[in-house]
Amino acid sequence: MKKLKSSFVNNIKALLWALLIAGVIRTFAIEPFKIPSGSMKPNLLVGDFLFVSKWDYGYSRYSFPFGLAPFSGKILEKNPSRGDIIVFKLPGQENINYVKRLVGLPGETIKVVDGLIYVKN
Repeated sequence: MKKLKSSFVNNIKALLWALLIAGVIRTFAIEPFKIPSGSMKPNLLVGDFLFVSKWDYGYSRYSFPFGLAPFSGKILEKNPSRGDIIVFKLPGQENINYVKRLVGLPGETIKVVDGLIYVKN
């Protein structure tokens, strides 16, 4: 009986360590996302998975589990480049992750005509 109890406690400890390590990796390094719609076809299909680097653009409250960041704003912030695939949440819809390709940068006007994208500064 004592051996069974010791084995159970060891399994619980191993599970807690695994959850802690996975949480740290997912919070600070990489996070998996599933492509929810066909808007990224033909490069990314519905149901595809991709791993997103968390450190490339800095950290915000959305980088932390349940949005529980110990700070406000962003830290280690870097700007994305045109053409990057980004994952974001819309204000007021924090439960939905959007996976899109970045077309426009701040201050630019975007126009789509017959399927062609025009960018004006």
